[in-house]
Amino acid sequence: MDVLAAIAFATENPHPTEIRKERINAKENIITKPMMRAIITQSSYQLVIMLIMLYAGPAMFKIPYALYTTELRAMDIHGEEVATNRLLHQTLMFQVFVMMNMFNMLNCRVLD
Repeated sequence: MDVLAAIAFATENPHPTEIRKERINAKENIITKPMMRAIITQSSYQLVIMLIMLYAGPAMFKIPYALYTTELRAMDIHGEEVATNRLLHQTLMFQVFVMMNMFNMLNCRVLD
């Protein structure tokens, strides 16, 4: 998660007026009200989407398996490990999570 934020900071040049601003007082809050609103909104959005993906995802994407009892990997008839539908579902959830964070990173940039 920190890598995406670091990339966002590294790709933006500081505005000249921002460099000349007064220093922030040590007693001031680091997180401002607009920042807190954005954090709460984005985390709520991600929580809702991930819960939907966890419980309704298998039905939505036709990935049938028992949510808690299916193993991640199973043995096939040749004795080799193969991925189960649970692993497929968890991979899908991870990809959705990464895409939501990349979308957030691009939307949080300040242009101009």
